[in-house]
Amino acid sequence: MRGQHQISVTPEIPHTEWDVIVIGSGLTGLVTAVTLALKAKKVLVIEQHYVPGGYASCFKRRGFTFEVSLHQTVALGEGGYLNKILTQLGVMDKITPIPLDSTLKLKTDLGDLYVGPEYLDELSRMFPEEAEGVEELATLIDSIMSETQRAMMLSSLPRQIRRVLARLITPTIFRLHRQTLADILDAHFVDDRLKQLIAIQAGYYGLPQDRISGMFYLLDWGGFLRSGIYYLKGTSQSLSNALVERLEELGGTVMLRQEAEEIIIEEGRAVGVRSRRVRRNGDGRAREFRAPVVVSNANPFYTFSRLLDGEKHIPQSYRDIMANLEPSSSAVVGYIGLDCPFETFSRDRHHSVVETHLDALDVNRTYREAVAGRNVGFDGVIHYTGMDPDLAPPGKSVISTIRNEFTTAWKGLSDAAYSAKKAEVTEEILADLERRFPGIREHVEVMEVGTPRTMTRYTNNSDGAFNGFAYTVDRVGMFDGGLPAKTPVKGLYLASAWVEAVGGGHAGSIPSGFILGRRIARARK
Repeated sequence: MRGQHQISVTPEIPHTEWDVIVIGSGLTGLVTAVTLALKAKKVLVIEQHYVPGGYASCFKRRGFTFEVSLHQTVALGEGGYLNKILTQLGVMDKITPIPLDSTLKLKTDLGDLYVGPEYLDELSRMFPEEAEGVEELATLIDSIMSETQRAMMLSSLPRQIRRVLARLITPTIFRLHRQTLADILDAHFVDDRLKQLIAIQAGYYGLPQDRISGMFYLLDWGGFLRSGIYYLKGTSQSLSNALVERLEELGGTVMLRQEAEEIIIEEGRAVGVRSRRVRRNGDGRAREFRAPVVVSNANPFYTFSRLLDGEKHIPQSYRDIMANLEPSSSAVVGYIGLDCPFETFSRDRHHSVVETHLDALDVNRTYREAVAGRNVGFDGVIHYTGMDPDLAPPGKSVISTIRNEFTTAWKGLSDAAYSAKKAEVTEEILADLERRFPGIREHVEVMEVGTPRTMTRYTNNSDGAFNGFAYTVDRVGMFDGGLPAKTPVKGLYLASAWVEAVGGGHAGSIPSGFILGRRIARARK
């Protein structure tokens, strides 16, 4: 299956009784399914799309293969925590990680910087008067990363007990859990340019420095500095396909083009799912599957409005948690196939590049412009064939552009207005490309643009959110906040980037699904 774009799907399912039904085949859902199958549970996964994976997928156009969302991830090398989990699941030998030396290249007026293992050393050399603060930050990152591993070991305990133990077991996390990234940076540094260079990837999460959880940012960003940086051969689709293959080896089943229509509730308990085969020319055959456990990999808003009556089955206290959290940002992504090598226009073979003037770098301003719908062009370029040449035909290349985007400027548009705006944004991207790489425009052979509406269409994520709920201090807490995975409905769980304190991206989705799967297995003994 490795490297395949699509997988086969069994057209007829031999039975309707299961131990667990998972709605959706995003990474968290698939990892949860495989974890449960390893515990001898009979698992069915229902997916509306024709490929598994959610955001961890790809698509093809005229010989070019486009990664939907993954730029890089971490910890896939020997000893890395993702490697350990995927090895336990029997999946690690089915994928091929591509090691990288850095996650991002910053082309600045003071020189080039590489966000990777040597980044903090480079910052110390660039800002020698701040070297002591950089060293303190490095120590802080190491403490947060090690304490997070301890916190994960306690994840099966009730939240109240975890909070009591936090002061003793995770003292750094306990001390910093209400601090934003801005709070932490202000405590260690004076030079605003250095603060901006440390916060450079906060934009990926769609929050400014003064709102994103400082602990979360340093944990996730620290992974790129400490845990090794990787891409996946054959795109992130290869991981999704590997998880499906492993699930089927363990006796589980994945049904593609099968849309869940209702979670069946009887006497306050989830007992199954009604679904319908997705067909292009109208509704397909309706089916009903029964199981004592249902895991919704769909976002909670969709789950509690489309799949069941949330007002009837979900108490106000649980719905209040959702109401007090905010969706993360979406994105505008340009998927571009060139009829020549990207090196024709850039000697820089680096895979991900951002150009900036340090005095103009302002993460908070970029956030405000994105919220207001005033951002133009793109923030960075990702050179995918620089990581995996097989994603394009010989002599050609694949690049991608990305910028943070909220639904502000896209909501309420008629189909005609939406098409016009999408054409306008496409032109902005092409103009920005031409400005940065003169002559490139005439070599664009294939181009697709993904908008927040595109992300919603293919993943059912509210507002096209990339990371579920935004990683504010209210969501993250002491890595014990957010929306609980165990819902008030007996037998119903949530598994996605929207759930618990940290659940998005490969680095969050994989451990989140692994922990949830083990939690359900213990509860069903």
